[in-house]
Amino acid sequence: MRFVFAQVLALVLASAQYKQPPVVVMDPKDAIALVNQLFGAIQPALPENSYMPDALKEKINWMYGQQAANKLSFKLVTDDNGNLGVALMHSFYQNHAPVVEINANQLMVMVRIQERVRVGFNRTAKDTFAIVLAHEAIHLEKPEAFYTQKIPDPIIRKKTQIAEEFRAWRLTDQLIISELLKTNQPVPIGFRNLHEALKHCTKAPSCVAFEKFYSQFNLR
Repeated sequence: MRFVFAQVLALVLASAQYKQPPVVVMDPKDAIALVNQLFGAIQPALPENSYMPDALKEKINWMYGQQAANKLSFKLVTDDNGNLGVALMHSFYQNHAPVVEINANQLMVMVRIQERVRVGFNRTAKDTFAIVLAHEAIHLEKPEAFYTQKIPDPIIRKKTQIAEEFRAWRLTDQLIISELLKTNQPVPIGFRNLHEALKHCTKAPSCVAFEKFYSQFNLR
């Protein structure tokens, strides 16, 4: 079984009312346009993004550089009928190259329903998209062998997945979310909740507070 590391928290936490995401009737062209707009808006070199922590800029630039070198690809999924659940993005390997899938349904739920933005996007959607992308970059620090490893025991497999999510979210919090909070940026509520949960965690490779937080939303 391959590992698929899904970014789930950012969207669910932004509005905890969605345990299972509604499936929106969307125009795929709108979803494609929105993704392209967001990718353009989070360019670290833009003056309006000077508030971004260095680590966030670094992770985004790394993603862009890998894509430009044909070492990584992005895929927008518009017809999953809710099968991707509440994950906004997830990463996996295909033909020995990393792929970051973007869930068009959940993206539209976030922007058009949760944030009530009818055209384009707002600051919350932009920052969520950027932080989620950086989180996936942190997952991709792991080698392909980690993603493709086979763990027959479902309990051990689940523990391995949770441990990796804890590692990636803790780094995302330390390097990005905490830095945004220090400069009094309007961090989306979901990331603030995650930051508070991680305060109860030590440097150990596991954390009960995070696991509770993780299981609360049936994260995968």
